[in-house]
Amino acid sequence: MQEHFWRKLMTGKTSYSNPANITHLIAEQNLSYALTDRVLPLLIHIFPYDESLGKKDKDLFDFALLNVLHELFQDSRFTVESILELKEYNWMAVLKWTDQDQPDSAIAQAICATFIQRANKYLKCDTCCILAATGKLEDINQVMKDLLSMNDMIIKYRNQTFLLEHYHQSEASYAPPDLTLLEQLLEQNKPDAFLEETSGYLHNISHTQMLNASVLSLFRLDMVQLVYAYLKSKEILAHKMYTGRTNDQLFMQSLNSIEDMENYLRYLVNTATEYRNFTEQPNSVVEEIKHHIRTHCGDDLSRTSLAEIVYLNPDYLARLFKKETGIPLGNYIIQARIKVAKHLLETTPLSVNTIASKVGYTNYSYFTKLFKQETGCTPVDYRKNR
Repeated sequence: MQEHFWRKLMTGKTSYSNPANITHLIAEQNLSYALTDRVLPLLIHIFPYDESLGKKDKDLFDFALLNVLHELFQDSRFTVESILELKEYNWMAVLKWTDQDQPDSAIAQAICATFIQRANKYLKCDTCCILAATGKLEDINQVMKDLLSMNDMIIKYRNQTFLLEHYHQSEASYAPPDLTLLEQLLEQNKPDAFLEETSGYLHNISHTQMLNASVLSLFRLDMVQLVYAYLKSKEILAHKMYTGRTNDQLFMQSLNSIEDMENYLRYLVNTATEYRNFTEQPNSVVEEIKHHIRTHCGDDLSRTSLAEIVYLNPDYLARLFKKETGIPLGNYIIQARIKVAKHLLETTPLSVNTIASKVGYTNYSYFTKLFKQETGCTPVDYRKNR
């Protein structure tokens, strides 16, 4: 019931900014709180290391995390009223000061410092703590709203503690990095130099201003547009290549911290570089297309669908294929399909209509026409001759 009470206050519903509604909720849950109780909300953001328990088994990790938190937050000057996960890896703890002691946020800061050390060592994760100012229970709903707003806006500096009272939301001041230099580094196939330059930029601005999500979002937009434009110049379809769970997860997490942004940029740039190197070996691209045609001759084998497999512009793929093989892509598809059809005619009792469907032709007459062009006889005559 106590947990339910605090979760209601944490959800940010405006109705609980009214002391009368809080009083009603206290009575409804049969709790012994008073509106004058002094409470201190604390937000804890967790960054699990790769291959750590936090990544592999979150339920077990959460159990361990709560054990560490409850063990650390034991003090005669306050009680821990609640520790709840608001969203994945975002926890809020609520401390209530005892009547005889004056609130002292330095105590909570010291505990946070110890927690950060233990989280690094035992839980194999980085963490960031954000402390609100102590307030009366009747005003705590607004304090929590401000705390959650700050959490959404600021970029977390891992293994540090922030104070809500020191945060002042201001207009985003974004000065982009040297985009011309970064473009040159991509063209020169120097991903490490690119990443070194962007990391230096991020750490430099983090020392000169309080980074917020809007600034980092503008930076991410510039980086994505730069890489996409670079890939387009190489006839690579970036919007097809950057799909899937890994891309989506890294993209969403990139605004959490500088380290998360660096992880996303590493994925973005290294993927682009690796694929550029792959496409610069035309034989590799053509062999992949040939293999796909041979193993999927009954599927849609349009130029567009084949180009999507290797993330290339369809026209560019067609030119590349003819240059490497001497055969137009469309002709190669027909030859591959007819070859499979001949094998099926020779080795199975399947009807010609069924075989036509299996090699990608729903129109029987069209299949027969193509078959005769390639072999000099109809499918029925071919089977009889064999």
